[in-house]
Amino acid sequence: MADEAQSLTGPDLTQGFEPARLNDGELLLGHANGEAVVIAKDAGECFAVSAKCTHYGGNLARGILVGGAIRCPLHHAEFCLRTGEVLTPPALDPVKSWALEIACTLSAKPSASAPHK
Repeated sequence: MADEAQSLTGPDLTQGFEPARLNDGELLLGHANGEAVVIAKDAGECFAVSAKCTHYGGNLARGILVGGAIRCPLHHAEFCLRTGEVLTPPALDPVKSWALEIACTLSAKPSASAPHK
């Protein structure tokens, strides 16, 4: 069985991340509030689910994306990226899904073409 306590690696997702870092179909392993979380970019949209498969503890960050789902690399259980629900056995229990919030920060700087007075 996979390690019960999956090590927390990657960025602290509670501090934010840059969605442009991910290409479509790419996965990013990080953590939030003491839990391993995988960010998936599918069809231009980002989703977040727990990184541990509920069937046998497989690392979903090593899985693949298949039409709105993430497939575990161990036994091919599939979970919906939006809700975490099980789409394909052998898993019976859903994975936790995480809400993502888009935050934007702007700062004003003089443009290079603006005349200085």
